[in-house]
Amino acid sequence: MNLPKPFLRTLRNVHADVDAWVVGLPETLAGLEALWHIRVTGLVPQLLYNLVAHAERADGTPCILKLSPPSDDLRREGQALSLYAGDGICRLLERDEGANALLLERLTPGVSLQELWTLEHDDAHTRVAAQLMQRLWRRVPEPHPFRPLRSWARELWDYEGTKIPAPQRVRARALLLELGPNTDPILLHADLHHGNILTTAVTTGSEPYLAIDPKGIVGARGYDVGTYLLNPVQATAKELTALAPQRLETFSRALGLSQRDLAALGFVHAVLSACWDADNHGDWDGRALEVARGLEPLV
Repeated sequence: MNLPKPFLRTLRNVHADVDAWVVGLPETLAGLEALWHIRVTGLVPQLLYNLVAHAERADGTPCILKLSPPSDDLRREGQALSLYAGDGICRLLERDEGANALLLERLTPGVSLQELWTLEHDDAHTRVAAQLMQRLWRRVPEPHPFRPLRSWARELWDYEGTKIPAPQRVRARALLLELGPNTDPILLHADLHHGNILTTAVTTGSEPYLAIDPKGIVGARGYDVGTYLLNPVQATAKELTALAPQRLETFSRALGLSQRDLAALGFVHAVLSACWDADNHGDWDGRALEVARGLEPLV
């Protein structure tokens, strides 16, 4: 299997021993095909941090195979999907922690809100996201295997570059400590953006959307709004800033949370995302930081 060069570069930036993992990949895939009685049919386009492939089960049912070099991230995703049990999100069909692999329900037609988005449909899409958040947020008993939001957002403390101004990082840290305690941990999706909300013919009732790709993070109810406010990717920072007040009003009404707290969590996530972008990507464009500056007056 020929893996795209940009995908390999990303893996090498994130994981150790990637070359050994790639060499062993054919054997790993053959083992998973035999174990789960599937046939891998091809890679999905635009791979990022995980190898994701289309597959078919023995009866012809389409599914998704997802795997990566050893990491806690994919393990937590599998644990979150197991807890959700298909409520508001794609179903976990199989899991192999030794191979760091998941077999997932393939959502059809699987068109994302990112593909469907227009300015005119933005409020309707925001209501879709709010409904999914309500389905996905749930308390988790202690002890649990999920990562605390404070730990996941450690880049707010660890960032040492110059692109993200110190005042924004200081304020983001203070707001996270104010709003993000884990005394009543809520399982968040933590990446509920337009690209991770797909149309599906499986859902019954009036809401034909399900989520994919949860991160397995616990923290403040409402934090998922932050990811949404930075999306879709084709919208400019100016457009996202202009949309924020109406989005916050819609989320506040649907979720029963104050607009100020949601704006604060949006600001925290935008600054965190800017730190990640500045540290991990050569194509820094300042977009997340610009959105953070637009949200700050709303806090």
